[in-house]
Amino acid sequence: MELKLWGDNNPENITGLAVGYGFTVILTEKNKLWAMGNNLLAALDMSSEKPIEITHKLPQDTICKRIWANNVNSEQAVIFA
Repeated sequence: MELKLWGDNNPENITGLAVGYGFTVILTEKNKLWAMGNNLLAALDMSSEKPIEITHKLPQDTICKRIWANNVNSEQAVIFA
């Protein structure tokens, strides 16, 4: 089964998925990061009812190859990219 994420009408294959307390982070084949869930988006001063691209929140020229997420407690989301 092929999983794809649609953004700007350009489908991209999903290569990574990380889930924590109240959030999900998605990595695509083009090394773009997408997020959904209030815990993470609130920490980034963002909000959305749909997945939202967060690649621009990384340091410039960062290429994300893998993702991992964990919850320390219900108020903290930790992501390594």
